Amino acid sequence: NKLSDFETGSWTPALVGSTSGTATLTVATNSYTKIGNTVRVDCYISAANVTGLSGAVRLSGLPFGVSGYCPVTITYCNLFSFDESTTSVSGFAESGHTYVNLVFGSSKSLIQSTSANATNGTMMFTVVYKTNA
Repeated sequence: NKLSDFETGSWTPALVGSTSGTATLTVATNSYTKIGNTVRVDCYISAANVTGLSGAVRLSGLPFGVSGYCPVTITYCNLFSFDESTTSVSGFAESGHTYVNLVFGSSKSLIQSTSANATNGTMMFTVVYKTNA
């Protein structure tokens, strides 16, 4: 991959349960930039109904598969029943996948769908990761 390998576009984010269910989203902005093997995705979900998910909550639909392990910081989120002003939402992506596992703060504890209760939540994030694509 070279710096001449430059691509931009939009992508379709989704919030899903690892077992089943897909949230209803209104996406205000979404874009990606790929330079060589580095991908940056940006997204602002202006409205999300996350009720009806089952299993761990995932942010899916990344435009390229992840190579390696990637920590993710969520800028803003109000989708869950726990106090998000004191417990941040973050995540990680693993090699070969196109989704981010959402976790409590800096832990490895996956956020389960039982905490997903927003019917009009919002989320803003940027993910930077490596790809083999």
